Amino acid sequence: DSIDIFRLVKISLKNYPNIELNHCMDPRQAEHDIKKVKPKIILLDIQMPHINGDVLYKELIEKSLLNDSLV
Repeated sequence: DSIDIFRLVKISLKNYPNIELNHCMDPRQAEHDIKKVKPKIILLDIQMPHINGDVLYKELIEKSLLNDSLV
């Protein structure tokens, strides 16, 4: 959810036009976004509003949403 981290990653990857970045501010929206985008890499923040990053990670595993994603 950290916009600062997102911006840093975006700047770091600006020379790689084939990489698409998506940002989710609300971890409650993450499940929907993961189903829609099917990301190859997911960067989770530990401290997020409404739910801890560790808890979200476990929930995504339980729902089999991370099968093809590196977290």
